[in-house]
Amino acid sequence: MLFTLTIRRVSCHVFMKLSIEMAKRTVDVVLADPCFWESDDSDIERASDDDSAFELNSDDSVSESASSDCDLDGLARDVDVEIDLEHDDSDEYDDDGEAPNENAVPVKNCEWTKKLTELPDVSFVFEHLVGVNKDLEGVEHFEVVNLFQLLFTDYILRDIVVETNRYAKQCQEGRHIHKDWTNISVPELKTWLGLVIATGIVQKKGRIASYWSKHWLTQTPGFNQTMTSKRFLQILSCIHFVDNSSTTVNKSDKFWKIRTLLDYVVKRFQLVYNPQREIAVDETMLKFKGRLGIKQYIKNKPIKWGIKLFTLAESSSGYVLNIIPYAGKREDTQLSKTAQIVVDVCQPFLNKGHYVFMDNYYTNIELIEYLSQVKTLSCGTVNSNRKRLPSDMKKSATKKLKKGESLKRISNNVLAVSWKDTRVVNLLTNIPGNLDDVDIQRRDKKQGGKEVTISKPRAIITYNSYMGGVDLSDQRVATYRRHMKSLTWYIQVFMHLLRLSAVQAFIVHKKIHSQLKLSQHEFFLQLADGLIGGRTFTKKRGRPSVTLPPEIRFDRTLEHAPYKYENQGRCVVHSNRVETTYGCGVCGKRMCPYPCFHRYHYTVNFPYMDPNKENAAPARKHKKVKLLA
Repeated sequence: MLFTLTIRRVSCHVFMKLSIEMAKRTVDVVLADPCFWESDDSDIERASDDDSAFELNSDDSVSESASSDCDLDGLARDVDVEIDLEHDDSDEYDDDGEAPNENAVPVKNCEWTKKLTELPDVSFVFEHLVGVNKDLEGVEHFEVVNLFQLLFTDYILRDIVVETNRYAKQCQEGRHIHKDWTNISVPELKTWLGLVIATGIVQKKGRIASYWSKHWLTQTPGFNQTMTSKRFLQILSCIHFVDNSSTTVNKSDKFWKIRTLLDYVVKRFQLVYNPQREIAVDETMLKFKGRLGIKQYIKNKPIKWGIKLFTLAESSSGYVLNIIPYAGKREDTQLSKTAQIVVDVCQPFLNKGHYVFMDNYYTNIELIEYLSQVKTLSCGTVNSNRKRLPSDMKKSATKKLKKGESLKRISNNVLAVSWKDTRVVNLLTNIPGNLDDVDIQRRDKKQGGKEVTISKPRAIITYNSYMGGVDLSDQRVATYRRHMKSLTWYIQVFMHLLRLSAVQAFIVHKKIHSQLKLSQHEFFLQLADGLIGGRTFTKKRGRPSVTLPPEIRFDRTLEHAPYKYENQGRCVVHSNRVETTYGCGVCGKRMCPYPCFHRYHYTVNFPYMDPNKENAAPARKHKKVKLLA
């Protein structure tokens, strides 16, 4: 009986797979029929309703939804996360993954031709302003900490201090925690930020309290001398950037907790530095696995779970120019959703003649044509199932290409390139100067690893040269990042902005002092040292020492004279530890009879180091305790 049920289950499963495959072929045939597209909207709706197991994406690609997406949607509901199924570098899915947009701009049909003509260029009108803002007077003489405070200014630090103290007070009144809280100041906040930067320089695994360890192998005395671990963690738990009780805050914005800081810091990024012509768009993932509705899962990223930020950066240096956090799908877009992301993140730099580089998650002909209308040229890899691509660049047609062979087609000043290396790479661009090929060397495994010469389109070389701006920035941030896994999500964003501002200041320093070879490690050391500024917020143990006023020390009428005590005490004059039984009977301070007594009563700056008594401190004699039998 069990065997019969098993056979029936397997047969049903095979039958379902065959049905799905036949349905896919049926839909492909229907979509390929021109009569289908000439029908009215009602016919299209009826055709799409015939099979509920499939959904029609905006780029004419069919994806199976009943067999896989439903399970993943259930998983998303269970763990409170939106799974990004569309962000896939393979050609199986269309990256848009969205329904047709009613507000979309009408597009022209593409007539592709093999006759290649040079693409027109646009003028880069701000070429003379490239580099650090020339309106910043004296910036070439700024120290490391001053460059950082061009981005993380005292204005935003004062705002953080006000909101942190307010939130701590709200916690005391409402939740009855942090009862021993003392208000933080701007100098103390700077010191705390310096320690946060230092945690990335000195990498320690485990709890954050390990930086205050007194073990002789792992201790870092700089942390103990600057701030107590209790105070550091107290500030970490209370730091805030907005008034929770404010009625003017737009709480429908999913990033309202950090929006003020994010917008301000990004504007400072754009104010301090003007980028070169080539800029790149990509995603930055902030690692976070807590409960969060806007948390993303992207299987092809090194950081698969976290908060997704759409980032614009200069291609050559990695200087970040704009950041837009992902806060859910949008419905009010004029273009496709992925194309609208590129337009939004590049908005401050449109109509200036920039070249924008992007990957196949964003690239389509609609986006390239729109950007060209706002005097911005673009280049990016593209999936073979995008709309309006040449028919001979589809996945089935490019399988016949041999290694080093390429196809090039042009239409409406848009160049489409397919090139076979290890696998087929498809690319769209309207940047001029990319029509020819370049000979490169590759090792051929079939010939025993012998180097062979193959052709590579210049458009591919241009893309590889300028696409890595965001990745370069992420790499620099990650080099000195100490991940704190127990934090709330908005503090993770704050930590990223803090370390990103430090990296941005490092790039500005390199642009100003191009001949000075200062590593990022040395820059971060100087930055942490400058933020701490030699301040300490630790309480000394023991009775506080009382410094006598000069009118008592120098008053001859008080008859200062040496006095011998019964026990030893540390001499107040010696900088090194020297213990003595003598002191001043009037001042009540321990000091050696000579020369300390004279220095204390006749000189203003009396402390000094005596090399003859560097090792003169005797060990304290403890009374022997007799053990009772």
